[in-house]
Amino acid sequence: MFLSSKKSKNKTLFSKNEINLNLLIILLIINFSIFSTNQDNRYLNQIKKSLQFGPQSISLIFEFGANLLNDVSSYFIFKQNLLSENEKLQKENAELKAHVMQMADIESENRELNNKLNIQKKYFKDSLITQILNLNYQGQNHHFLVDKGEEDGVYIGQIVVDKSGIVGQVIAVNNNSSVIRTILSNQLYLTGYIKSGKNIYQSLIQGDGKNLTVNYFNKTNKINLGDEIFTTGDNLNIPKGLRIGKVKKFLNTELNDFYKLIIEPSSNPYKERFLVIVK
Repeated sequence: MFLSSKKSKNKTLFSKNEINLNLLIILLIINFSIFSTNQDNRYLNQIKKSLQFGPQSISLIFEFGANLLNDVSSYFIFKQNLLSENEKLQKENAELKAHVMQMADIESENRELNNKLNIQKKYFKDSLITQILNLNYQGQNHHFLVDKGEEDGVYIGQIVVDKSGIVGQVIAVNNNSSVIRTILSNQLYLTGYIKSGKNIYQSLIQGDGKNLTVNYFNKTNKINLGDEIFTTGDNLNIPKGLRIGKVKKFLNTELNDFYKLIIEPSSNPYKERFLVIVK
């Protein structure tokens, strides 16, 4: 009995302590509520704000980082677009320049053709207008190809001229092209006459690669620098009166009574694109 009574007493004391603790907690909560009410919820609001501060700041940081990445990405995309656009504009500019050059080339070509048509109409009605092909004939100097041949009625020996004078002579004919030997070739000989005032002196003229020459010209024949030279004609292929060139220089020879004349050609065989084959 005694033991039983002691155990029951201890149990009662424990229950009282627990009740007292619970009452104390309840009183604290009530007092806190009253205090909070009297403070117009300022304390709770401060707590609430403090609790919300952390997540909001983290959210702002993440939002700032995302915006920064978007801005950087947008910058590089914009830069790449600018580079692409610049490349496109440069390409279009190059194409435009090429087009302008092509138009200028066409305009120049038309002028040349008109010049040749005028020559053909005025002097050689039955002649052919031909174009120089962009090929060297077997690598030989002072030879070139033109785009008219046997099918167009071209034959060996015909003379080729431009607006300034004689350019060369046909030396070979194919079906659709012909080989022209220029007056600068040392293999081409022309019979011409030098006109100095009222005086006319006939001479044999030969190319030397850069100019034309009269190898032996009698010093007793009075001529001057700048006097012009024309073809005498051969009644076959070479018409009379075609301009050949003009006297450029007198050189002494091993024969005291003779000069070597240097003749500047009237025509540049490599300057024109279109020529006239004389018939």
